[in-house]
Amino acid sequence: MANSKLCGKLQRLKHSDRTIMIPEQVIEMATIDGAKALHMEEKIGSLEVGKKADIIIVEDSICQYYAKL
Repeated sequence: MANSKLCGKLQRLKHSDRTIMIPEQVIEMATIDGAKALHMEEKIGSLEVGKKADIIIVEDSICQYYAKL
C-alpha cells in the first residue's frame, strides 16, 4: 500500500490537483488494473465467486487522510 500511496501523491503533485487520483482509483490500480495488466482479470483482481483473493480492510479515516494529501 505504501507504493500506492506514493503513486497517488506523485500524480497530485505533478498535476497540481488534489482530486486527480482519489483513493478509490488508487485501490483499483492496485487490484483489478494490476490483474488486467497481467491478463489475469478472470482469476484475480476483484472479489467474485471463483476468483482467488486476499482481502484488505481500509479504515474510512485513512481514505479521508489520503484524499487530503
